[in-house]
Amino acid sequence: MRRSLGVLLICFLAMVVIDAKPVHAANLLVSAYGDLDSIGNSGVGAEIRTHSYSVPSSYETHAFWVGDELEGGGFVQFGYLLQTGNFMCVNGVTVKGQQTCLSNDSITNGDARWFWEYWPDSKVITFYYGIGTANSAGPEGAWHTYQILPSAAGGWSFLLDGKEVASMNRFHSAKSKYPAYVAAEEVAIYTSSINQPASGSLGPVEFRNVAYYNQDWHQVRYLKTDALCVYVSYTGMSKCSVNIPYGVTVLGPNDVVIGRDQPLRKDGELVWGNQLSITMPSGVQVAVDGVSYNSPQLTYTSPGSHSLSVPSTVPKDNSTRLRFDHWSDGSTLTNRTTNVQGDTKLTAIYQTQYRLSLIGFPAQFTATGEEWYDSGSTAKLPFSAPSRFLLWTCQGWYENGDLVADANNGSIRMDAPHTLTARLAPDYPLIGIILCIIALVVISMLYYRSRTGTSGEVKPEPQDQETVTADIKRTRSSKKTEIFCNQCGATIPRNSKFCKECGSKLIG
Repeated sequence: MRRSLGVLLICFLAMVVIDAKPVHAANLLVSAYGDLDSIGNSGVGAEIRTHSYSVPSSYETHAFWVGDELEGGGFVQFGYLLQTGNFMCVNGVTVKGQQTCLSNDSITNGDARWFWEYWPDSKVITFYYGIGTANSAGPEGAWHTYQILPSAAGGWSFLLDGKEVASMNRFHSAKSKYPAYVAAEEVAIYTSSINQPASGSLGPVEFRNVAYYNQDWHQVRYLKTDALCVYVSYTGMSKCSVNIPYGVTVLGPNDVVIGRDQPLRKDGELVWGNQLSITMPSGVQVAVDGVSYNSPQLTYTSPGSHSLSVPSTVPKDNSTRLRFDHWSDGSTLTNRTTNVQGDTKLTAIYQTQYRLSLIGFPAQFTATGEEWYDSGSTAKLPFSAPSRFLLWTCQGWYENGDLVADANNGSIRMDAPHTLTARLAPDYPLIGIILCIIALVVISMLYYRSRTGTSGEVKPEPQDQETVTADIKRTRSSKKTEIFCNQCGATIPRNSKFCKECGSKLIG
């Protein structure tokens, strides 16, 4: 591919200079570039499939990107990178080896992040760069669209899946000098002064739908492959011959795979594996195509469509269980299918749940029952308890003798299983009111009986003594003494206080 050695040198040194260590490096570039119609584009883009792995050397960066060499000697690229773990500058500028950093972050080995770089020209080692947040390039096998376009401010915008994630507006955008291309790049750094070849494993990475922007987006008609290796030090440089050691597979006119220690393949042959890896919590089974497996780590090697089934809940004991929440790819289905067209990794995410049991006292108390809650959630109490039961009031919810929550508006954090008992106490004010009502009823009944006697007839109220004019006449016989009412002549029972017939009060 026609590119100046100076631009290649700058491109390969990018990640080296970020660490600002004056050491020797061996660099490898394996690329594919588009047809001549893409020359003079004002923007470039491609779909790149993420491949995550640990970078093996003491300090090494693997980068996969789409880019343009620009008119005037500038260079711009956007893609994702992998590197060994380090605390690094993730946004800054390096001018002739002197770095100015705007922000830092700790990057772990195998953390795939998007990144961009821009060089104003090819004569000096000056470049601007930015690196995304943790895992911003997505998980293993994820496809993302990386695009570089002129920004509204006249510089460059970097779009990931159509959304701008970064921009560089210090310099004006320019058209491309050569065709649009994609590349896989390895940078290896050594402290020895002896030149060493690039090492480690690069890829596999797949590029497809490479496109360029000229008033509208156009896909390139075909991709051609190329490779280059450069030894670099601050005292000199030299080329090295590379015969595409990692292998390139052309899947179509606009679809290539740069392999991982793979030989050159025929068109249509995949470098990617076809393994379905499933991770499950311990003790949870997964059924693949109707066959159940107990292993928490399962590798299923057959490509194509497969049915997966996992249980919605799994008991751990009588008060703890696991509840299925989602798959690592976002699916929430316990029964699903997945199409394996390469290495596919899925993890079943389960949520621990605890049981909340409510026990009523006495047995008729309606709060008895149970419900399940996610670990760390808050359960409102009660879910069915009344504030009183007959002549009892609920004092609250108790566990192991300790008051846990108020009866009406309490709550409990479900960080473990809980069994709560409702404790009742007599409602003394209500009992007093009921006893008063009973006493009034009894008194009324006694009074009624005194008025009616056994016949049930109502006795007339005796008249006031001041208005009665009747006299009481007594007569005696040999056998008994009878008392007659002088008012009406009726016989008055012995010891009676008034005449039953006329109501006259006895005064004599």
